[in-house]
Amino acid sequence: MRVSNMINLDQLHRIAVTQYMAGSAYRWKSCLAASCIVGRYERGATLALAQDLCISVSQVENLARAGWGWRTFRSYFPIGLASEVRGRLTPTHFSAMFDLWRLYEFDPHDAAGILAECVEHGASVASMRKYVEDTYGSKAADWERRLSRITPQVELLCSDYGVPEGVRLASIEWLTSIRNGALQHETNIGTGGGAAPILE
Repeated sequence: MRVSNMINLDQLHRIAVTQYMAGSAYRWKSCLAASCIVGRYERGATLALAQDLCISVSQVENLARAGWGWRTFRSYFPIGLASEVRGRLTPTHFSAMFDLWRLYEFDPHDAAGILAECVEHGASVASMRKYVEDTYGSKAADWERRLSRITPQVELLCSDYGVPEGVRLASIEWLTSIRNGALQHETNIGTGGGAAPILE
């Protein structure tokens, strides 16, 4: 099983590098592969990918969050619209929306609606971020804001070189617990939100 996991990880690494280097038209495949690599918390895997892509670890994590954002929101778009939205927006739109959605915990239907309206109105990432912060920012508790700041640092402890094994395993356990708690909270909230207003 361990060997199989390593082979799969190597394949994902090759896909991420090949598609990234192929240009922006193929960047989404790189995002999806990166999301699988970063999500495994294999020691050194994120750093190795960053080195082969000639970008920073934080940029690799941004690619991964775009992949996670796509997987999270794609089922909330109307039938036939998801692929169009992904094709016309940048991965950064999805990465930013995923971060905002985790921070403010609003309805994923609304997140998908806002992304769709970004396509309709040609909204930039900055405009989208401001709209979400103005609409949902006041609803976030202090502990949620603090959690959003420390989580990326804990994610680095899961995959960086030189991290003691006990610290790495404790970091993985912490992230797993936090994400399970967030999913439970989302389930409790439900998915009954209405359509998002049009972005100006």
